[in-house]
Amino acid sequence: MTDVVGLAIGIVALVDTCVTTCGLVSSAKHFPEDFEVQRVGFLWGESRLRDWAKKWELHHSGNIRTADLQSARLLVEEAKVQAIDLDLIKATLESTEKLLERCKDLLDRHTPQRSDPTSATIDRFRKSVSSGKSLVQWSTNSTSVEIQRLTAASRTMATLDQLGITPNYQALNGYPEIKQLFLMRSEHSRIETVGRSWARSKDLQVTKSEYNVWYDSVTSGSARGPGRFGSSRDAVLIEWKYYMGSNQENKELALSRTERIAELLAVEGKPRGFRILDCVGWFLDESHSRCGIMFSIPRHIEMKAREAGGRVRCLSLSDLIAQRTKPTLRERFRLAYLLTMSLVELHLAKWLHKNFSSDNIIFLAAGKPNDSDLANNLGVDFTAPYVASFGLARPDQHDAVSSLAMASAPVNKAYQHPDYSPRTVDNEGSSIPMARYHKAYDLYSLGCVLLEISIWKPLAELGWAAFTDNPQGWKDRLLYVIDKNVAFHAGPIYKDIVLSCMNAEANPSPQAGDGGPMTNSSAETFGWDVLRKLDQLSV
Repeated sequence: MTDVVGLAIGIVALVDTCVTTCGLVSSAKHFPEDFEVQRVGFLWGESRLRDWAKKWELHHSGNIRTADLQSARLLVEEAKVQAIDLDLIKATLESTEKLLERCKDLLDRHTPQRSDPTSATIDRFRKSVSSGKSLVQWSTNSTSVEIQRLTAASRTMATLDQLGITPNYQALNGYPEIKQLFLMRSEHSRIETVGRSWARSKDLQVTKSEYNVWYDSVTSGSARGPGRFGSSRDAVLIEWKYYMGSNQENKELALSRTERIAELLAVEGKPRGFRILDCVGWFLDESHSRCGIMFSIPRHIEMKAREAGGRVRCLSLSDLIAQRTKPTLRERFRLAYLLTMSLVELHLAKWLHKNFSSDNIIFLAAGKPNDSDLANNLGVDFTAPYVASFGLARPDQHDAVSSLAMASAPVNKAYQHPDYSPRTVDNEGSSIPMARYHKAYDLYSLGCVLLEISIWKPLAELGWAAFTDNPQGWKDRLLYVIDKNVAFHAGPIYKDIVLSCMNAEANPSPQAGDGGPMTNSSAETFGWDVLRKLDQLSV
């Protein structure tokens, strides 16, 4: 405890200087191209410090008082009350030594330019960093701690892509979050290269005798439901992927797509920012023309359900909004931030979600069968969302074929960009899209979800029924609602964020990196800008 108190004393005195300095360095320009990896690592460290400071409400200079023992004790006591992991905080603070060292390296390598407004103040911040670093004794062999953090590295990773730089993995050992994303890209490429007839690294398909689906609560057409898996009959969440009719070709395509998605989502070491559950296997349910992808339930949630004499319940964001169980504005800001971070990290890993909606954002809670209002009765954590329905996701590649249908409510079309609205169905009943899917369409869907979060009202209640056959008119309707309502409920910055997502446009150039959409650089820079704006929001 003494060490934690000492660290708290140091960080209260240091955080204002650090955050100000880090913000300056992040916005500085004219660094050598071969220094991009170090810059990425610095941005990750900066975001971790900012996230920690927000947890203690130290992100406003006016909240920072002169550090003394009493204020440090108050921080520690507050951590206990809020059940914040003190060891996690300690490790996070220890990693700030690396952040300051990287900050110093960046400042030393900075090349002043007349066009760069930050150059004039770089010199005095060099001294601030040096003096600030001496305030606290940090552990020299601490490892980087993965906590919920802003994806501040997105802009630089886009630069690496543009330059065609693939960093040496050994050089990335000091930057675990970046290394994870590059490893995920490698896994995507490997999994997409290997067909069903080839030997795969993991055999995730299970037979019917190995699983037990609760058909009383999982009816045909459902998007997800509970189940049991393995000899211990552990609780799992099952995502359903449907194939159309009895056509053997459609069935084989569905099996291949399901197998690849399952293998990818079972990869160990996924960044926590993805906000996705771990896949444990998949199976074929021919009686309902569907495949089921199984995800493990976090152990602490399953244990809580057993203690309560119930089972794990899954609620979607649309369920919670419909219940009118409105979270605080701070919780809604945090939820918006986490969902945006998830989508940006998926894009960094070169994956598209393609079905991003409030129906496919889920929360897990422990409940009894008759619990009808889980949000109130069991305290659903609005800041612990998971992104679901990956049956529609596909790798961001030229020749990638989009998945077959995923069960979802018809209103989910309300989240689709007007350029991607289905125009017809083929002889097997599959929708044929107007355009190839890409990042800008995901960002549009994100904007729709952020709109719902701000006003806490379902998209369907904004007049969707009158626009089901007029997607452009529906977009215009949403823009009108945003203009008239969002600033009142969530402030002008949040309104600008939602509008920027809704107006994200594809790059019409056929030379674009993934078949004509918004380029990787512009999409990831856009994501970076949205996240930075969300990071500014506070209550």
